[in-house]
Amino acid sequence: MPFATTSPPRRYEGVQVLRALAVALVVLTHLKYAGDFSGVSWIQSHAGSAGVDIFFVISGFVICASAESLGFSPSRFFENRLTRIAPLYWLTTLPLLLSLVKNGKTPALGSFVNSFLFLPLVDVGGLSAPINPMGWSLSFEFWFYTLFAIALLAAGRHAWRWVLGTLLAASLLVGLFYHGDWIFPRFAASPLTWEFAAGMLIYRFRDRTSPTLAGVAVVGVVVLSVLGWIAGQDHDPFGDFVADYLAGARRAATWGLLGVCLVILVVHRDRRAGVAWPKFLLRMGDYSYSLYLIQPYGLWIAVKLMTRTSLPAWATGLAFVVSTLVLGPLMSIALEGRLTAWTRWALKRGRGERSPRPASLPEPPATRVAADAAPAHPDRT
Repeated sequence: MPFATTSPPRRYEGVQVLRALAVALVVLTHLKYAGDFSGVSWIQSHAGSAGVDIFFVISGFVICASAESLGFSPSRFFENRLTRIAPLYWLTTLPLLLSLVKNGKTPALGSFVNSFLFLPLVDVGGLSAPINPMGWSLSFEFWFYTLFAIALLAAGRHAWRWVLGTLLAASLLVGLFYHGDWIFPRFAASPLTWEFAAGMLIYRFRDRTSPTLAGVAVVGVVVLSVLGWIAGQDHDPFGDFVADYLAGARRAATWGLLGVCLVILVVHRDRRAGVAWPKFLLRMGDYSYSLYLIQPYGLWIAVKLMTRTSLPAWATGLAFVVSTLVLGPLMSIALEGRLTAWTRWALKRGRGERSPRPASLPEPPATRVAADAAPAHPDRT
């Protein structure tokens, strides 16, 4: 059976709404770093980190949409995905790197590699935090792009089957037999990759959702939200979910499954005629990648206020939220789409292809999952 379903390309606005929800959860969970909220349990909770897992499921969905829209070409797919995430991420990383150097601090090799090459090839014992701490999830993103591109090369439109088989075999082998200190095998076979795979399967069977399945998903959202909230009360709810395989499996089975249920719900809703989502949420989903990357700068503003003034915690926390909500959309409008287009143009020129120089660009597409839909994965918390 071919990868593409019988339905024509469809607008999946609900996926953008989920992006808005996920980035809001992560901003909320970062409030704890913007002031002294030790007495406020819902702020101290890590439950908002579930936004990361929701984004991972969304990304699996988007990856399949991207591959299909690009004719299942491995090279076009990989270049499209890389140029979508890397330029803006590297741009937000550079000022942080310069600040470290200015203060006489040298980032560890693992942090540098993970910041610019994405894959944790030199990490031992655990995953090194990248220079922009919000970017740890892009290592998983880039790994899944790489794996999916290889699958496209090997199996074309049936790449999803190849990916599933590879992940299943790798998970079993690494989970049962690998005991080394090099982190890459555990990273590559991490249960968190199952979340991408789940999103991929939702896209594959997107036209087979039913009211019964949607009802099951609603129950799943309620139950898993409660379980996720309970888990989030722990200061370290799942432990080292990269180095510890079982910890990763617990996270995927809780927050990851919550993301699966939510994506099923919005995809099912988008199949109904006449469904409209609030434009504000669509726009926030459109800005979610920039909102994610800009958070270290919002936290910097909040921490400066916290250390240099006697403002109460609610004021410094508000400063973090407001600065993030202002700087993120501004960066998205001014830079996000332009950087992507200019990078693609430069690559084509480097290969000797004729391509018109980008002039002014529209904002990133907001209302459909397509080849240019951007990931937005908040940081590890």
